[in-house]
Amino acid sequence: MPNSKVLSNKSVSVIVPAFNEEGNLSETVRAIVAAAGLCLGDYEILIFNDGSTDRTGEIAEALAKANERIRVVHNGANRGLGYNYRKGVEIAQHEFVGMIPGDNDIAAESIRDLFGRTGAADIVIAYHVALETRPRLRQILSTGFTLIMNLIFGFNIKYYNGPNVIKRCLLKRIPLTADDFAFMAEALVQLLQRGASYVEVGFKVQDRKYGQSKALKIFNIFNVAFSVARLFFRVNFRGVKRRLDPFLL
Repeated sequence: MPNSKVLSNKSVSVIVPAFNEEGNLSETVRAIVAAAGLCLGDYEILIFNDGSTDRTGEIAEALAKANERIRVVHNGANRGLGYNYRKGVEIAQHEFVGMIPGDNDIAAESIRDLFGRTGAADIVIAYHVALETRPRLRQILSTGFTLIMNLIFGFNIKYYNGPNVIKRCLLKRIPLTADDFAFMAEALVQLLQRGASYVEVGFKVQDRKYGQSKALKIFNIFNVAFSVARLFFRVNFRGVKRRLDPFLL
């Protein structure tokens, strides 16, 4: 278990996107609150009810009423993970920003591990330690995506789409444009190319108790491919700076 005494001065704004997650949202928030209480000095939870048609919004409001550290944003329509992340970064108030999806997919002990390493570097990069627990097609897509991203951008990290924890001031200095599942890869590539420091921490997923994942829809896969192509053009042909501004370090 992380040593809460060492990193107890760290604070995190946790973005929780939720689209039709009425059966999963409460347990997700419960796990975040428990981990934050053990590992962080302060925290807030930003729940984005992303155009849900079930009771997700109602449950989110009840959670906020019971905990003053929880704020709820209701999107009139489904806007996507990247949009919610970008808006979360805009309104976040704490030193670091993390994102835990509202589907209760990430094991509670892994959330504790992420928060426990917060502050060890500019970025805590989360990677799968048991990818074989995912459906076979998702394993292939995840592995292939990581290989391609490392190849075309020149990195050697273990995963691009995890529930990473990143310094808010650094996120404020880069353009975040992807509304789709490539949003975290977009942030990581820009920050790493500018010299941000990072540590990698393994995380485990667990079976969803309710509903199905939206990640493998063909529409989402095409959107990710387009976002990666756009990112490649931006960082290779628009002269992205290779180092962070000194006052941000």
